Amino acid sequence: MLTLFTDTDTDITPVEAAEYGYKLISMPYSIDAETVHPYEDFEKFDSRTFYDKLRSGILPTTSAISKERYREYFEPDFKEGNDILYVHFSRAMTNTFDAMD
Repeated sequence: MLTLFTDTDTDITPVEAAEYGYKLISMPYSIDAETVHPYEDFEKFDSRTFYDKLRSGILPTTSAISKERYREYFEPDFKEGNDILYVHFSRAMTNTFDAMD
């Protein structure tokens, strides 16, 4: 079986992921001294506040997750013998792929 993973940088909501059978990897970001985990914090995310901060010049920063965190996401599917396809941002735009290497 093939399991499709993508990450929260794609703006796919948890509802959409469940509907289409995707698995989401949460890519945290920090903005205004607060760390947000988009998948886990989805219900409390306020897009109006987020974009107001951007308009005021407060920009988010991101960081790649660890190899161990990727392993936590992928391991159950590997143990079941599933193939994995992970669709993520281009290497030119993020360290996501390099963090898994």
